[in-house]
Amino acid sequence: MSDRTAGSRFWTLREVRPSAPYQTKYQWSNVYGGLEVMEGGSEFFKNPPVNLDLSSGYLHQISHSNTEAGHVIVWDGAGFHQKTQLEEVPDNIHLINLPPCRNSIRSSS
Repeated sequence: MSDRTAGSRFWTLREVRPSAPYQTKYQWSNVYGGLEVMEGGSEFFKNPPVNLDLSSGYLHQISHSNTEAGHVIVWDGAGFHQKTQLEEVPDNIHLINLPPCRNSIRSSS
């Protein structure tokens, strides 16, 4: 909880600073997405929970979308994107893991 005073108007006694407590609430959703760069196709899968089974299911969805093509997937290194934990990666899927984020990589602005 925090107090919000900026941008709001209240009637109070002189020299009394009013406050309006509020709590920010978020609703999260996760989207797996892939783009086909040569022909402009796309594959998306939206689901609130994310886990290793859903990651594996998305890989199979992409694999079956075009069985003759090779698909390159870039993982961000999250716990449910560990290729060592995946039971079976389709033959036409190639996984690339991003390195962990470090301050030296980030732009200095």
